Amino acid sequence: MPGPATAVGAGPARWQPVELPGALRTRPPARAAPLRRLLGLNGPYDLPALARAEGLCASHARLRDDYDKMPSTAFGSDKSAWWAASPASFDPASLARRVRDGMASRLAVPEKSTEDQLVPMSQGDGLTATLSKVIGLRIAGGHRLTGSHAAAWEEGSMIIESLLDTLQLLRDGL
Repeated sequence: MPGPATAVGAGPARWQPVELPGALRTRPPARAAPLRRLLGLNGPYDLPALARAEGLCASHARLRDDYDKMPSTAFGSDKSAWWAASPASFDPASLARRVRDGMASRLAVPEKSTEDQLVPMSQGDGLTATLSKVIGLRIAGGHRLTGSHAAAWEEGSMIIESLLDTLQLLRDGL
């Protein structure tokens, strides 16, 4: 599993650990402020399901072998680490308690492009379905992202629009 100074990034050998710049190595304070809002962009959100190739449509079936290798390359062979690294791996009742107690976000904004050629729609749909079970959590997402998996980062405007929408929700009291 990559350490605190590494992240998983795409490169010539897909999903390889890469060294982070020094500024990104800073650890948060021992008692960091609770997460107030969550914005997710394109996923993947459930690594074990991706590795099992669950919910693949015909356009993503060609990537079955890559999906099988990606989690172990990025997080090692211990499958519990795959689960722990997956944003969709949480107990809705436990998260609802954290939301109620002000220790977790009251707003989730999962975004997914319908044209994403790397991550199937089932990843975003699964995350949204699990989030919808969290009492007290507002889900305000959808399909604002368009184009390929990397289009949001390459063009930037979609990320800005998602951030502005999230900020507007904050202004509206969420």
